[in-house]
Amino acid sequence: MIGKRNLPATPAGTVLNIQKDAGVKVAATGIEWDAVVGGASVDVDVWMLLLGANGQCLGPSYFIFYNNRFAPGNCAYVTEDNRTGADDANKSTNSDGYDELAVVTFGELPADVASVIVGVSIDHTAAQVQGQTFAVAKNARAIVYDLDSKRVLAKCDMSTNMTSFDAIVLGKYNKTPQGFNFESIMKGYTNGIVGAIGEYGLR
Repeated sequence: MIGKRNLPATPAGTVLNIQKDAGVKVAATGIEWDAVVGGASVDVDVWMLLLGANGQCLGPSYFIFYNNRFAPGNCAYVTEDNRTGADDANKSTNSDGYDELAVVTFGELPADVASVIVGVSIDHTAAQVQGQTFAVAKNARAIVYDLDSKRVLAKCDMSTNMTSFDAIVLGKYNKTPQGFNFESIMKGYTNGIVGAIGEYGLR
């Protein structure tokens, strides 16, 4: 597995010039969390939003999640839904050992994509009905890395200061004249994925 538990978290507000400085062509965000032993399981989902220059999602087909896994043209995708965090049949065989993976190929993004949001959330029903937050998702973390070289670029820790939230915007890839960068955001929401994507124009 590429991710390391002892890797220090990348502080919110950090901007990494991943294309200019590291030549990244395909970036991946791998998420992982510990399966619950006894009690209700916890389902963490990774998702992406492709935004235009106005900071709003380009449309429902550009909201990439487990029920819409591929963006138009396959420029971005998420792997199959892992509902428990366990190493079981729900884990994708192409996810580099992570529970779920979100991948974006910068050179294939439509010209009107100005940025790509990467977020995570607790399953909507569990969050709204059972009140689950990231406090239940033990050791939840996300590793941003170069899919080709496997070089780790950033780490987002959801299991420390983010445990009161049920949805989190981890970061954003921003298009610049020098190529895409990655900006760590770590903004939490208490009204689930609906609240998170609503900020970017989806209802």
